[in-house]
Amino acid sequence: MQRNKAFTLIELLVVIAIIAILAAILFPVFAQAKEAAKKASAISSAKQTGTGIILYTADFDDFFPTGSVPNSSALPTIRYYPDDDSVQNPAGWFASVPMQNEHAVVWNNTVQPYLKNWQILDVPAFERRRINAAAWTAGYAAPLRQPEGAHFTFNGFLQNYSTTGVAAPSTLPLIWEGMGKISRLGASMSNPRLNCNGTGPCVYNPAGQPQPDATGGGMYRVTYPMRTVGGPSFWTFSQGSIFVATDTSARMVNLGNGNRMSFPASTNTVNFFNSLDSQGYIDLFAIRGRFVNGILFIAAFSPDNTFQN
Repeated sequence: MQRNKAFTLIELLVVIAIIAILAAILFPVFAQAKEAAKKASAISSAKQTGTGIILYTADFDDFFPTGSVPNSSALPTIRYYPDDDSVQNPAGWFASVPMQNEHAVVWNNTVQPYLKNWQILDVPAFERRRINAAAWTAGYAAPLRQPEGAHFTFNGFLQNYSTTGVAAPSTLPLIWEGMGKISRLGASMSNPRLNCNGTGPCVYNPAGQPQPDATGGGMYRVTYPMRTVGGPSFWTFSQGSIFVATDTSARMVNLGNGNRMSFPASTNTVNFFNSLDSQGYIDLFAIRGRFVNGILFIAAFSPDNTFQN
């Protein structure tokens, strides 16, 4: 009589142990491969965004697009909204006629004909947040069209600036991950930005205010909230972040624990964070730059910076 063959308990335990060992070895490899794929996709999207902006400049006399929100209620006088860093993405996704028209001329909307894809501005893997303001909250409740996520930010110091005026095209950031490890739903931003409170054209001025009648020392402003107020980690991949230069070259920049170099060496890098903690969160409100006539210029984003001090 033939007996049915079967695994013994010991054999089954051995097989299970081998599978567990293989899983322990392979799972981290799979996780690393997945992370690498996400990073490659994000770098590609950032580079395409930068390329779209350069294509825009070719059609607009070599000038970069607008980064600050204009105030159309003051026409024909040229004015901008100070402290406004949220732009409809796309313009007109919720009802507000002045806002629709004003936001339509800001960078993320004006370069869209060259990108032809709203999703390029986003990294779906990151946390997506809504804008906490009355008009935006009402818009989310009854959108006129699909609000799109936006992660990558524009160097607003380049607003209406000539491409020929950039001193270091292969280094100066054009696009970067200026919101850290988050995206915004239905809103894009320039970071840093010109915070113009005067009248007339608003353009980077290495010796003073971006407008002749602008006032205050915070005309060249960067948004970088700390963890204590809900700020994100700026380590988007490993300990770095993606930067696209004005020549559209894209690279990962290791931010580490910040830029601890002394002046002037501290101004020769696009890492403007003075101090990041062990998880990439800002733990000290200080940036690397230079003071001119009582105004702080953030060195990493200044078009006149040669990065060779």
